[in-house]
Amino acid sequence: ADPGAFAELHRLRLAVKLRSVQQRIALEQENIAEATGLAVEELEELSVAECGLTDVGSASVALGEWCGEIEVYSAQRVELSWRQTGGRKQKSVPVTLRRDFPERVAQLQAQRRDVLRTLPGQQRRLESLLLSERSWQLEVWRQRYLVQPLVATLGRRLIWSFQLPTCLLYTSPS
Repeated sequence: ADPGAFAELHRLRLAVKLRSVQQRIALEQENIAEATGLAVEELEELSVAECGLTDVGSASVALGEWCGEIEVYSAQRVELSWRQTGGRKQKSVPVTLRRDFPERVAQLQAQRRDVLRTLPGQQRRLESLLLSERSWQLEVWRQRYLVQPLVATLGRRLIWSFQLPTCLLYTSPS
């Protein structure tokens, strides 16, 4: 009943095209949900990977006198660029980084690809929320859709509807 296993199953379910395999994965997700006592939708929200992003839609890693920067512009556009300490920015990997930090450069490139693979599935999940009548406590919603580094890149672009709890106010006729 590991939420990490649920996340991997969710990712696999989005990648697999064969309907029978998708159904089998969905069944396993339901088993995990039952074992944890949470709804499948709840586990989907909790198991979204941050993909190494440290701020909403971005990550920055210092490598010598350079900084690798990942920026999410949309579900289809994620850029990796390199900024020198003096402020010069370029899209191609500097020769010094290829030579001095080949593993870290490869990690950042893989991280960018991971974000690009994850975002479309999250976009579909958010779009499907329009069809459901889901509601969240404000702080839970804030953490999952405004603060989570990956999902917030999409969630902050949506128009959300809020409902205040109804309450009766009584005043004494004094």
